[in-house]
Amino acid sequence: MPKLGENVRIYKLGRFFGPGSAEYTIISSFLGGKVVKKLGLLSFALVLLLSNCADGPSDNPPGLVDLAVTNVDASVDGAGQITLTWQEQGTLGHLEISWTPGGETVQTVEPGVRTYAISGLAYETAYDVTINAIDGDGAISSTAVFWLVTAPEGAVFVSDVAGLQAVNSGLDGYYVLTRDLDLTGQSFSPIGSMGASFEGTFDGYGHAISHLYLSLTGTGVGLFASNTGLIRNLRVLDANINGENSVGALAGLNYGTIAYCSSSGSVNATDNYVGGLVGGCMGLVENSFSTCSVHTSSQEAGGLAGTATTADFVNCYATGAVSADVAIAGGLVGRYWSGTIQNCYALGITSAGEYPGGLIGWLMGGTIAGSYYNEANSVVGPGTPKALSDLRTASTFVDWDFAGTWAISAGINGGYPYLLGPEY
Repeated sequence: MPKLGENVRIYKLGRFFGPGSAEYTIISSFLGGKVVKKLGLLSFALVLLLSNCADGPSDNPPGLVDLAVTNVDASVDGAGQITLTWQEQGTLGHLEISWTPGGETVQTVEPGVRTYAISGLAYETAYDVTINAIDGDGAISSTAVFWLVTAPEGAVFVSDVAGLQAVNSGLDGYYVLTRDLDLTGQSFSPIGSMGASFEGTFDGYGHAISHLYLSLTGTGVGLFASNTGLIRNLRVLDANINGENSVGALAGLNYGTIAYCSSSGSVNATDNYVGGLVGGCMGLVENSFSTCSVHTSSQEAGGLAGTATTADFVNCYATGAVSADVAIAGGLVGRYWSGTIQNCYALGITSAGEYPGGLIGWLMGGTIAGSYYNEANSVVGPGTPKALSDLRTASTFVDWDFAGTWAISAGINGGYPYLLGPEY
């Protein structure tokens, strides 16, 4: 199964729920491919990713066109059924369908039959499904490969702004974002608070929340005010975040885990601890990045996090400019107290009254390994300074995983290393 970022077309078909048979057009594609598939309305909340891998990317692979998914239900014991439907073009001998786990035997579908039911699906399980179109000579004319991932039992599906805001009513729940959300012109209050952190799981499944606007006082300003749980696979795009203390596009404060998340836009604070992704961090941030510009009229600003104590940052980067009027600005982290920063880089130019740093503004302790920053910063500090041309060269990044975690390509992310997506 290809990973996100590889040179194949991977479609994000979304996750839907509820009774009925209405169809939805795909919201977006990961790599900019033409959106041509449709997905039926689901009640079992399956995640479906499609990659056409036979002869490279193709909007309409020979033999299989406009594949649709309908009639999905969950039984009492958590098992479910999914019915694939399709259209055929050209002259086909038959189709061969197989899936793992649980259905390794190839199932034959005769010409003219355009549906096939896969049953016995369990909650929170990933399934690989392969459909081979066999021509009249018995040769494979095209292949469609699917990755189906079922949500956990009891998951709450967020499909609109009201549902997103309602997360505040169940801060320990398991939430699945089913579509991109645009908050333009919408009033929104951060999820959780300093006295009641979000402590559940919020899985964006690669979707984006765009145009979040916040202008608040107090501590903990961001999409999540404070997180002690797990936030993953979520993009916060074109955010405009303005706060006082502990301010970030994704989370004001993170005590939990953030994985495969990103942010863009601007983040501004009048007091301490402001970051492009999180304001203050006392947890783990991995495989995440921010392109936000960051500014505070006080101190402790960072491209990814403003301040971090007993915090780990693994496989992360930040590219935005960072400034602190009083002191302490870092391209990745403003002030770093303890923990490990592993395989990270920062590109943004930093400025501060005191203690500007290309990677970290002020290092109090902790371990920095395999991490780099833009040498155009006229500052010194932890990490390894490199010319921008070097930061576009894979060999610069010693012991980085360019097979499963990172990739580098002249036409993507300005030629700088970018993160591969999660395997689902």
